[in-house]
Amino acid sequence: MSPIANWVREILCCPTCKGELTGSLDGDETELVCATCQVAYPVTDGILVLLAADARPLK
Repeated sequence: MSPIANWVREILCCPTCKGELTGSLDGDETELVCATCQVAYPVTDGILVLLAADARPLK
């Protein structure tokens, strides 16, 4: 899977709070994390899924 380009990551935001999304906690970029909402959005087959219903709560 190719990483999400930096220019794309700069314009992406959390659909719930409009906060910044950062790389995954384990560094493999299979998800992007919103620190404000404490959720992770999955990257499935190279496509970022920004649906609140599909977000994984962080511990």
